[in-house]
Amino acid sequence: MLQILGELKPSRNMLVDEQVAMFLHIISHHLKNQVIKHHFNRSGETVSRSFHNVLNAVIHLQDVLFKKAKPITANSTDLRWKWFKNCLGALDGIHIKIRVPTVDKPRYRTRKCDIATNMLSVCTPDMQFVYVLSGWECSVADGRVLRDAISRRHGLKVPHGCYYLVDVGYTNCEGFLAPFRGQRYHLNEWRQGCQPSTPEEFFNMKHALARNVIERCFGLLKLRWEILKSPSFYPELGEGLPSNVIDDDEPNIINIHLSDAWATWRMELANQITKRKWVPEEDDALVACMVDLHNAGTFNANRGFKAGYLNELEKMLEKVLSNAMLKAKPNLESRIRALKMDWSIVYDMLSGKNNSGFGWDEYKQLVVAKDASHKEAAQFRHRSFLYYDQLTAIYAKGRATGKDAQTAADIIEEINAEDVADTNTHEERNDFHGSEADVSLDDIDLSATQPQPEPQPARNQVEGLTEDERYQALSKIPDLPMQMIIFFSLPSAVRLEWVRRFLADH
Repeated sequence: MLQILGELKPSRNMLVDEQVAMFLHIISHHLKNQVIKHHFNRSGETVSRSFHNVLNAVIHLQDVLFKKAKPITANSTDLRWKWFKNCLGALDGIHIKIRVPTVDKPRYRTRKCDIATNMLSVCTPDMQFVYVLSGWECSVADGRVLRDAISRRHGLKVPHGCYYLVDVGYTNCEGFLAPFRGQRYHLNEWRQGCQPSTPEEFFNMKHALARNVIERCFGLLKLRWEILKSPSFYPELGEGLPSNVIDDDEPNIINIHLSDAWATWRMELANQITKRKWVPEEDDALVACMVDLHNAGTFNANRGFKAGYLNELEKMLEKVLSNAMLKAKPNLESRIRALKMDWSIVYDMLSGKNNSGFGWDEYKQLVVAKDASHKEAAQFRHRSFLYYDQLTAIYAKGRATGKDAQTAADIIEEINAEDVADTNTHEERNDFHGSEADVSLDDIDLSATQPQPEPQPARNQVEGLTEDERYQALSKIPDLPMQMIIFFSLPSAVRLEWVRRFLADH
């Protein structure tokens, strides 16, 4: 390959095999010219010339060594990359320590005081390099190197509609998808306490798992070629090499700038990644495990379950659905929240304060509403909710219904609507002390058969109050439950004086 495509030719005294062996020996073990001269019994000039000849031949193989990036398809099953449709791969910069003249050292000095060059590298999801740009000083930001790469004639080609994964050191813009800033990034799906809890964190976790491919490429390079680990004994070599992404005739991204549309699309992608489409079999298994966990009583609480029950549910579901890969957060947490929300709507309609006109069809598992104006029942009138009975057994015990909630106006209205309870329902008995024992019919008082006078005022009515005093009493006393109890326990004769003293004190 080096002879045919790289045009590497043997010299009069050295075969191609020996030249390649020298080259590999130098970059694999990072040896000086003097050591190679001693090992191969060649002069220093011969070693240097052979090294450069092989290096130039390798650079000419860029069409073969650099692969063409292909977008991730919609039907991808790769656990790392299936979330990022049309993604081409990942890119990042790596610092390679070098030796430069003293006058140039400030431009190549890193924040760790090393003298290095910033090499931009791009790879595919299967760890194949696509593009490399070396030679930039390490004092520049990664974003500047990327802008230079896409503006070169033989630069990085990114077609519209495709993108690469980048870290937060780059701008989140069209063609380059960066993680959310200010959110946890390196998370873990398995370890307790390191699991994502928001769509942004879940997106960052998936982003980190996929973008890590470029870091693994760097790791393998440094493990294989020792010359990359420490400052080279040779002058800085290499420039930007042509990219094999697409043909130059296709429209490509040529600038980097912030875009609200791209930021919105990233947020939609985060929500889409977090939102998992549940199938009926998974819902059945989840509710069944919740019922079993409730019956066990280990995690029971007044209003459902105690903290930590999600991890227990995850273990139970893993035994039932081993291939579903359901995690406590965010899968189980979000699905249980959705099921509980639907259940609470139905339960409040059937058991709440204003539940007239609602019913529940046990056979069809549907809400029955006599009046079509009930908007709450609209979503369940033609859609069954199969888990109402199971969730009722779990959550109904401590569910608040608001039946006893009242405002001051409600209490006043209730007081005014009460029946006259303390009114004498019988006429006062006559004092028969000292009366004759025998009474004739003529002496019987027939007034009892006549229409009776109106009963005494209701117990909540206090005779003698002015309109202003009545208004103040009705606005203050209902707000104090203990004062209301005292008021109703008093005899009618002393209520007027009690009310006036109450108003004077309050």
